[in-house]
Amino acid sequence: MGAPSAGEAPAAPDWGRLVEAAPYGLVLVDAAGRVRWANPMAALWLAPTGTPLLGRAFLALFEPSTAARLEAAARSPAGDAGVPAPLPGEALDARGLPFPVEVTLVRSGRPPNPLLGAWIRDARAPAGGRGASRDRSGAAAYSLPELLMADRLRELV
Repeated sequence: MGAPSAGEAPAAPDWGRLVEAAPYGLVLVDAAGRVRWANPMAALWLAPTGTPLLGRAFLALFEPSTAARLEAAARSPAGDAGVPAPLPGEALDARGLPFPVEVTLVRSGRPPNPLLGAWIRDARAPAGGRGASRDRSGAAAYSLPELLMADRLRELV
């Protein structure tokens, strides 16, 4: 991939390929709380082999206390401003076993078909590793590519 020549605009990123290849799970949830779309990483982490993730209840993918916090966050009006802080918790893997995650929820707020976007990061990933970023205090932070992807996810939902 070469640099654009003088006067030539850089090519737009292929957002579809970036979202599909993301090292974290991305899920779109409809107003009824059902998964309507998921990228391959979300399906790998959250759907038992041979079981579709689409159509499943989103909150059922998490252990009960995490599901309750996600439900409260999804109803909170604060979730509409910028990229909200990730919520730590536990998702249930393809075998039904809990694993630590950080979930960021992004709401569209566009009736009549409101969607909820969820960005699920594996909290076991090392700091600075695939799908995990930390600030100096050790709290979850976002890299520039992650912020750009979050903006794109906001556009999609």
